Amino acid sequence: VVNTDILVSDGERIEGVDIASLEIVNRDFIKDKQQVFYDRKKITGADATTFTPVYEQYSKDKTHVFYKDQILKDANPATFTYDFATDVATDGKLKFKDGVVIE
Repeated sequence: VVNTDILVSDGERIEGVDIASLEIVNRDFIKDKQQVFYDRKKITGADATTFTPVYEQYSKDKTHVFYKDQILKDANPATFTYDFATDVATDGKLKFKDGVVIE
């Protein structure tokens, strides 16, 4: 629900959203011209201009890879992909399952 200057999602207010530039990316992610949110939580460090979802909880921008609202340290966004068959995300060096490094 959007009022002129307040965003409410699942009964909770999301503070600080620029309603004029609000974009619903998909069911989990929204963004405005300066910030990105996952499930109503701000993704600190996300670049709204280059932000893109990868698969469900995984997303990336030009600098970082994210799992939900957390940065996946050392993951390379340029090569980050998700494999549906194995349910594993990888950047070619690191592998992630549910946002945790495996192997």
